[in-house]
Amino acid sequence: MIDWNRVRELHDDVGAEDFAALVDIFLDEADEVTARLGGPPENISTDDLHFLRGAMLNLGFRQVSALCQTLETRIAGGDRDAEGVAALLDAYKAARAEFLRGTAGLAGAA
Repeated sequence: MIDWNRVRELHDDVGAEDFAALVDIFLDEADEVTARLGGPPENISTDDLHFLRGAMLNLGFRQVSALCQTLETRIAGGDRDAEGVAALLDAYKAARAEFLRGTAGLAGAA
């Protein structure tokens, strides 16, 4: 679910303090996007999915990023699958919790 090598690489690249700030920004923005995605299917935006896919990939959320890619492609083709969105939101919630548990040991992590 989480690419821990990517997480450690990001942490090492930016340092503990900046890592914590970066995580806060990414997760706050991801929370906003996932809240929008939980609305009516006709309001789901490929732009939101594209943003979320990139943000999640940066944080190592491989499964969530892959689900975003799949939904982005399907929605661009006119398929607004509410079950796919629900699966994405469930995966995000689970990955977010796992990420926060796993990064608790990193100095200064969110």
